Order: sequence, then structure tokens, then C-alpha cells
Amino acid sequence: MFSRLFGLYRGKPQNPVGDDGRMALADHFRELRARLLRAITVLVLAIIVALLFYDQIFDFVTSPYTDAKTQLNPNVESKLISSDIGGPLMIQLKLCTFVAIGATSPYWLWQIWAFILPGLNPRERKWSWVFIAVAGPLFIAGMALGFYIMPKGLAVLIGFTQTDVQNLVRSALRNSYALDQPLVATFDKDSADLSDEARHYLDLLSSSLRPGLGQVLVLEGHANDAGDRFDGDNTLLALRRATTVADYVVKELAFVSVRVEARAFPREEPRPGVSARGVDAHLIQPIESPAE
Repeated sequence: MFSRLFGLYRGKPQNPVGDDGRMALADHFRELRARLLRAITVLVLAIIVALLFYDQIFDFVTSPYTDAKTQLNPNVESKLISSDIGGPLMIQLKLCTFVAIGATSPYWLWQIWAFILPGLNPRERKWSWVFIAVAGPLFIAGMALGFYIMPKGLAVLIGFTQTDVQNLVRSALRNSYALDQPLVATFDKDSADLSDEARHYLDLLSSSLRPGLGQVLVLEGHANDAGDRFDGDNTLLALRRATTVADYVVKELAFVSVRVEARAFPREEPRPGVSARGVDAHLIQPIESPAE
């Protein structure tokens, strides 16, 4: 069984090879399969290694942004954020995959080159080697130059942020299909009134919360603190909080009203680490999208 499996990686011709190197079409496919299997196996192993060193890789990739923050005006505050629950996992998987693809590129590029090389004539082989000799160093030099000047470029762009406005930089590797954002707004006890801080935070999250094509923003209100103002009705208070946030994003942030839905989710018993005085947001893709 193992010998047959390893045979897939060898890809030896099973038909006679001509004096001029010609092979049967089936043997070409066997060679291609073998080279693809080798490249994929090396790539998977490289991803596993990258996952083991994820912290060091992440620090290296974000170092231009970290350096840029040191060049900012002291009155400008900027943070690197992930705007959904699954974002950190997706960042880790994508970043390690990209690093593995780059690190193993010499090997899988060689597998591609070795497969097409026999089909080239001497003149084509000569110029292809020239191209590799020139393009390789230029590509590496371009990456190094970009990494060197990126902190200054980021500092200039973030520097346009007005004083007392917080700049939230979303990771470019985040998962953009859906969003689960806990606590987009918090409230005082027995209250459904938005504070200035809550309004400001909603303004910052507006681009992340805005529903895309076919999506609905579900605002889930929570409460276990209803008092005399709401006659001890946690469900009513939870719904009022969600409705308050919904009204704000529709009237002040110009969200499409039919794409915003408020729901009540009262919590009679508070859970450790979870606020029962807030509103959570979920971007979902319903089976039937509401009309615009």
C-alpha cells in the first residue's frame, strides 16, 4: 500500500520513452500528478511550521504598522483591530498560508519549471534562464523596498486623522463574509438611552456593520436589570435597547431600514464575562433577502 502511495510521488513513465525524449500522454499526466503532489505536500508541511511560529510571523508582518505608530502625532490614536469573532482565526490561517506559499515558492516554481523544461528548445531555455536571473533579484529587492518605506507611508496616511478621533485599522486578512460583533452599544442600568460614547463607537463601527448585498443586520438587545422604569420587564428593556440602536443606525448613519432588525434576548441570570446591558450585532445572509 505504502509503496503504491509513494509511487504516486515518483511519476516514472510506464511506457517506452522515445530516443528524442518523447513520452506517452499518460506518462506526462503521471509526471504532472507527481509534481503537484510533491508541491502540495511541501506546502502543507510549511503551513504547519508557520502555525507553530505564528506569533513571531504576526509581529514581523505588523512591524511596519507598529513603527508607523511611533511616528504619529501624540494626539492621534490608532489601533489594529479585527471586527468579527472569527477574524483572528481567519487571519492566522491566511497569514500562515501566504507565508508558506512564499517560503516554498522556490520548490513549487522549480516543479513547474522542471515539467515544462523538456518542451523548450535551446534558445527558449537560454532566455528563460536570463529572465529568472533578472526577475528573481528584482522581485526580492521590490519586496524589501516596500517593507522599508511602508512605516512612513502608513504614518502619513494615519496622520490625516483629526485630533481626538480614534483610527481603527482593520486587518486586511479578516473574514469579510459575515460579522458577529458583541456589544456594539452598552447602557446604564434600567436605561435604553444611548450615551455619547455609545454613539461615537457606533460611528466607528458603521463601515463594518453596514449590511452588504443580501445581508441583514440583526441587533440583539440584552437585559437583566429592568427596574421601575420598565416595570421589571427585561424583555421590554432588551427590545427597547435594540430598537434604540436600530433607530440610530438608520436615521444617523443612513442604513437601509429594511436591512436592520431589532430583537430582544433578555438574560435573567448574568453570565461571567458577558454584559447583560448591551446590544450585539450580527450580519446574516437570510434565505430570502429583503427588498431594497
